[in-house]
Amino acid sequence: MISAISAQEVRASSFDRSPDSYGPLLNTRLQQMGYELRFQSDGCSTSSQRRCRLSSPRVTIVAQGSEKPPYTTGITITADLLRNSTADPPGAVMGDALNTLAVTMMVFDPELQPDERKILVSSLADAALSVGHSEAKGVKARYSVVFDQSANGLLVIRVEPRREP
Repeated sequence: MISAISAQEVRASSFDRSPDSYGPLLNTRLQQMGYELRFQSDGCSTSSQRRCRLSSPRVTIVAQGSEKPPYTTGITITADLLRNSTADPPGAVMGDALNTLAVTMMVFDPELQPDERKILVSSLADAALSVGHSEAKGVKARYSVVFDQSANGLLVIRVEPRREP
């Protein structure tokens, strides 16, 4: 399995993969990084423009794109930061969302260096929580984060390729 991931990461564009492949790649990377967080597939649409939904207890993801040719046009990571659950330790929802973003960066923006990735995740989160939104560019992807505490308390993270095919 690890060799299959490595072969996919050396493609011309890291987004040249079907949205269906994101969940297994994400879970493999999460496991490799030592995170307990895992996502289950909630299914994919059957149309030519695929929408695949993944979920964990605290985070939901939608990966969009096409199956033929395989291409992911975007990933949306959503977490309810104001959810009222006594089962979650403080910061668990935010931690899961940001860890998901960091691992997504490893899959779709593999040329982004670990220190740059850490700084990018931190600055995106800090700005979104303080002013409500933030945007940044990686090597292969664009990132945006929106948090509207007064409206719904959702943290919405969007990952898209820097250039369309």
